[in-house]
Amino acid sequence: MKREWYLAKDLIHVPGLPSTPQGINKRAKVEGWVKRPVSVPGVRGRSFEYHIDSLPQVIRNYLGSVKESDVSKATVNHKRDDSLDLDENTQEWLRIYELMTEEERSSTLQVVRRKGIDTLLAITDEENQSLIGLPALTKKTALLLAKLPVDRVKEIFDLAEMGEHSAVLNINKK
Repeated sequence: MKREWYLAKDLIHVPGLPSTPQGINKRAKVEGWVKRPVSVPGVRGRSFEYHIDSLPQVIRNYLGSVKESDVSKATVNHKRDDSLDLDENTQEWLRIYELMTEEERSSTLQVVRRKGIDTLLAITDEENQSLIGLPALTKKTALLLAKLPVDRVKEIFDLAEMGEHSAVLNINKK
C-alpha cells in the first residue's frame, strides 16, 4: 500500500527540503501543502501530516524511490525506473550520482541539505578551486589577510612592495 501522508519529521531527510520539522512546516505553509492535524505521542503542541499529492513533484519522485518501511532513514533505491519519464537533465544527474562513491554522495548531499546548492556551486567555482589547490601556508596566509581590515591589507602590500619585509611580518599590528 502506497503511503499518502507524511509527518514533518519524516520529510527532514529528503534532499531539497529543510532539515528541521519547523522548516518543513514553514515551507508547507508558504507552498500551501494539504495538511491534516494529528496527535503524535510524546510531542507537545500541534502536529500535521502532509498529503503526498500536494508536495512538489521532485519530492514525490524521491519519496516514491524510498523504501516505504524506512522513510525516516531515507534508504534510496538507486535503480532508475525508466517509466518515470525523466527529462534529460534529471537523467544526467542520476548518472552522475550513480558514478559517485557512497562517501561522495553523502558529502554532496550534506552540503546541499545544510548550505544549499549555491554553496556547492561556489565550491566548484574555478577561482575557489584554484584557492583550494594552494599550499597550506599560502592558504593560512590568505585566511589571515581576509580577517584584517582592508586598510591594513593595503598597508601590508605597500610595505612588501617597498621591500619592508620585517614590517610585513608583524601582520597583526593594528
